[in-house]
Amino acid sequence: MADKLKLLVCSGFKDYFEKVASEEFEDLEICSFPSMCVYPPGEAKGLSSIRHTLKDSPEDVAIVCGSLCPAMKVLEEGYRVRTETQDICFSHIIGKSFTEYLVSGGNYLVSERWLCNWKEHLRAMGFDREVARLFFGDCSRRITCITEGKKEGQVPHLEDFSRYVDLPFTVVEADHSYIRIMLRQLLSEWHLRKTREQNNIKLASLRKQSADYMTMFELIKDLTHKEKESEVIETVRESLSMLFSCETVEYCSARRNVENNLDDKCTEFLRTGELYSLLENSSGFMLRIEHASQTEGILVFRDFQFPSYISGYLSFCLNISGVIGLAISNSRKIEVIRKNESDMEYIGTHDGMTGIFNRRFFDKKLKELQQKQVNDGMCVMVCDLDGLKEINDNKGHDAGDVAIKAAVAVLKRSLRYGDILARTGGDEFAAILPGYPESALENISERILNNLDEYNRSSENMPLSFSFGLAHGFPPDDDLQDLVKLADGRMYKRKMDKKRGI
Repeated sequence: MADKLKLLVCSGFKDYFEKVASEEFEDLEICSFPSMCVYPPGEAKGLSSIRHTLKDSPEDVAIVCGSLCPAMKVLEEGYRVRTETQDICFSHIIGKSFTEYLVSGGNYLVSERWLCNWKEHLRAMGFDREVARLFFGDCSRRITCITEGKKEGQVPHLEDFSRYVDLPFTVVEADHSYIRIMLRQLLSEWHLRKTREQNNIKLASLRKQSADYMTMFELIKDLTHKEKESEVIETVRESLSMLFSCETVEYCSARRNVENNLDDKCTEFLRTGELYSLLENSSGFMLRIEHASQTEGILVFRDFQFPSYISGYLSFCLNISGVIGLAISNSRKIEVIRKNESDMEYIGTHDGMTGIFNRRFFDKKLKELQQKQVNDGMCVMVCDLDGLKEINDNKGHDAGDVAIKAAVAVLKRSLRYGDILARTGGDEFAAILPGYPESALENISERILNNLDEYNRSSENMPLSFSFGLAHGFPPDDDLQDLVKLADGRMYKRKMDKKRGI
């Protein structure tokens, strides 16, 4: 057998694997084949490159690729070669769960190396600018580049490509923990095969090492399906307590503003900066969980059924601790992304001052409800705050804002929970009231006026006045836009009547 294991990876991911190999794996040679999922001409060229690497000693080669990658065709041709596959190629770089989360959220993933030749890739795919925008626009919402620690403004060609396909872009930093564990497993298996052929006395040790890495890899696969931090911790606790025959596995978070159960010994251990610490009488150990030089928490193991194997358990944990830290970090990233998406969705549908819906949401809801049939039909209301300009001019814009918020409070109090109230302009409001019969229009009007009077009796310094109009119809037979116009006309008439003293 050869002195090094050759690892065949797609050219788009070569940089990530070479960086890890250069730092730790002297007996590993990273080889690449042209990307075959990007453009048809690369398929034959890529397979030819793989066959050339395999022809001398396929037992010294491993292939890392996607499960649907054309590279897998070499197995159909009779080559017996070790393969490591994931459904999505980028799962090898940032983990399966995080990859699937990004893809399901409309992220089109690219590598830095792919971006270097993005124009050639699009030409080979037969895309001009119009077709490229249609293609990427249909399947994604943004371009996400997996980088080696670069920020958005530091990635060459990313902004040009983003502008070309008319999509926003962002970056996600690659993490090498998944790659590192996978390479250790592949090398361990390769060394085991090599040792068998040479009848090496290290066979038993290498078998144990290979089994450990296989167990680690299975744990990694379990962790990649977990998107919540609590699920990650529970998976780690269950897996390691069973693997080590250990009755007690505790996790203490080191996050700020998180209630935890750090005792004095754990607190002291955190200050030392050490990766682990044995407990008294070697009855267990504490393990620091880190990611990107940041301590995430501490795992504490006690009450082993076979305490004589503690050193082996500790060695296993030291190898897997980085992956646990990565899984915890990814779960927190997903938590932040979801919160940001939720915040952005709220901002996009609500008025910033009053907290009720905005014009954009109101118009969208009108279109949706136009297609729905409601037994009693529905009402629409248009409302205008009287005299806002005079309030702003005489008392200032702060007073005007108070008046707008007060008007919203009166309207919300007059409507049901579930009615859709929106601010459609500076002093303009509208509402959709589904499920009201036409006979309810008078009751709605009285309720609004009564609540307005009640407010004015308690707020003599700045009484409110607003005009409103109501209309009723039965969508989809009646056009809701026409009802809005009808309600607006009735509102305007009421405003004019006030000015004439009627």
